[in-house]
Amino acid sequence: MADKKIVEIFDDIEFNHVFGLKGLDSTITGQNVFGELKWDGAKPGHSWTITEWNSAHLLKDEVTAIKTANGGIDFNNESKSVVIYPGKNMISLKTLCSKEYKAPRKSHTDPWIHLLLEQKVPENRSVFLADVAHMFVELEFEIPFDKNMMTEKEFNPDMHTSQVSWYFTIENAASEKLDFEGRPDYYWFGLPLYDHRFGIFKGEDIQYDRGTQKLIYKMDESSYIKDDKIQIGKTYSFKIDIIENLKKGFDLTKKEGWLKGAEWKDMKIGSTNIGWENPGTLDSEFFIKKISVKAELKD
Repeated sequence: MADKKIVEIFDDIEFNHVFGLKGLDSTITGQNVFGELKWDGAKPGHSWTITEWNSAHLLKDEVTAIKTANGGIDFNNESKSVVIYPGKNMISLKTLCSKEYKAPRKSHTDPWIHLLLEQKVPENRSVFLADVAHMFVELEFEIPFDKNMMTEKEFNPDMHTSQVSWYFTIENAASEKLDFEGRPDYYWFGLPLYDHRFGIFKGEDIQYDRGTQKLIYKMDESSYIKDDKIQIGKTYSFKIDIIENLKKGFDLTKKEGWLKGAEWKDMKIGSTNIGWENPGTLDSEFFIKKISVKAELKD
């Protein structure tokens, strides 16, 4: 019997190349890259990018690079730190929102801080989901700290939090019309990981994302995190097959009246992002110790 064909859909999985830096607002600058995080020995050409939507202190404008004792390169400024571990498939994302917000957000329409690791799936690694027998996502991570910097009076749990999710754009490759970020028609597929306010996310969900004007389908977190609540300082890991969930998310999105004309045979994973969205004034760190997505193709 022939070996199964396995495709790692991420490029530069060991973080050996420079990282790109995006702008302040995707509605204005799209997915364009305006700078790079470089270090001695880094290979040219970025696959991974760092997104800092709505930040007052962009790394492309102000950054110091320091070598850490455990082999990392710490790119930091007043309000954030990105520690890349070349050759190790490890990265830390630290956001100090106490240095970002002058005061806690007052309205749900106020922009909020993002610090995300992103990649657009390269064409040579892109696969049609209809050709995939298994799509294995693997993650090992830790929340080293997450501190609420607001007073009890200031904190509004309906508006303020820090949260980490792992998202994928599931794109219709047959769609010719591109959105304001340069993407074909798609829906968001999400794996919730952490929310300062709550325990593990139980049950699947589908909701509208105002920023991108697309639907988000979220998996049941309790199916891959076997804990009632993410514990600070504890390492979590999982490896799960999501191909059936991807199809379910597609079917539900279609049922809601989105993805007009899309067919499953044309759907691909187009991109991924993972990291912090902090609509609250919290200081937080997310440490990725391993990340991978592998497609096992059908015979």
